[in-house]
Amino acid sequence: FKEFWGGDERWDVSGLYRSNGDREIKTRYRQSFARIEGRLLEVLAEYEIDSNSPYYGLGGDTEKEDRRVMQIDTTAVNGALDINALGSLRFAGKLLFGFNRLRFAPGTDPARISLGEDGDSVVPPPGFEETLNFPRLGVELRYDTRDRKGRPTRGTLARLNAALSSDINSADLNSLRADLTVNQFLQLLPLDRILVLTAGMGATTPLEEDAQVPYQELITLGRDTFLRGYNRDRFFGRYGWWASAQYQFPVGEYMNSGVALQTALFFDTGRIADTPSELFDGSIRYSYGIGLGIAHTSKSVFSFTLGMSPEGPQFVLAGGLEL
Repeated sequence: FKEFWGGDERWDVSGLYRSNGDREIKTRYRQSFARIEGRLLEVLAEYEIDSNSPYYGLGGDTEKEDRRVMQIDTTAVNGALDINALGSLRFAGKLLFGFNRLRFAPGTDPARISLGEDGDSVVPPPGFEETLNFPRLGVELRYDTRDRKGRPTRGTLARLNAALSSDINSADLNSLRADLTVNQFLQLLPLDRILVLTAGMGATTPLEEDAQVPYQELITLGRDTFLRGYNRDRFFGRYGWWASAQYQFPVGEYMNSGVALQTALFFDTGRIADTPSELFDGSIRYSYGIGLGIAHTSKSVFSFTLGMSPEGPQFVLAGGLEL
């Protein structure tokens, strides 16, 4: 709903129900305020039960056969407020705040092994089978010199995220988490034939010597986070790095409208580790694949990605995503 209350706001509501009992409800409200120089306030409330979330254990050396299923119950309210006034071009930032109520429990998929069975070699995450509450405070900083938001041909996009989180249930789960990702766009040939180079790293550490990092604050690599040929949430750990190279080119543009069908070839690599010294020891993961999408010079309209890895294929269909 745009301008639902007659002002400059947007309100989104979505829901999901699966036959296995999984359900999800989300509502997001966004509005800019003239009194604070056009800064945008965004609030997201969500309730979700995912009864068969994949879990392979912690660390970068877990195997495909380690897959277990875990139920994750989430009730959360999170928000973001622009640090910069409206009109800032290259540098932008957001203040992040939220409260998350989480419970991790054995999954219910009969075709998979449930996490937490007696004698299982896959160790559950900290706080397993407890209901815990986590306030969270963070910041997101962005440096953007791209020539345009959609189908960029040159420029740099750098994103830094940092956050503090701690349970309030005396479970000794808390963390300081930070990650940095840099995308460099290079025009190789005319007609928007582009090479996109990506590199990033992240780390998370407990705030106290005898504490542990909460599961949701660990560094993640997988289908939705930099390794497109692996399952979602495939690797979790305290430290990680990632890199990719992607060559993309338009197949054709519709009547000089700025909307084009484009293709991409990509190669991803990265590793998760429990200590900094292990970041380049052991198995370095990789994936490769192809993407096809429809994009405007302002944003992505539709995309399809097929990624391959030693563990098999993964594909994603998405619409309306920012590039």
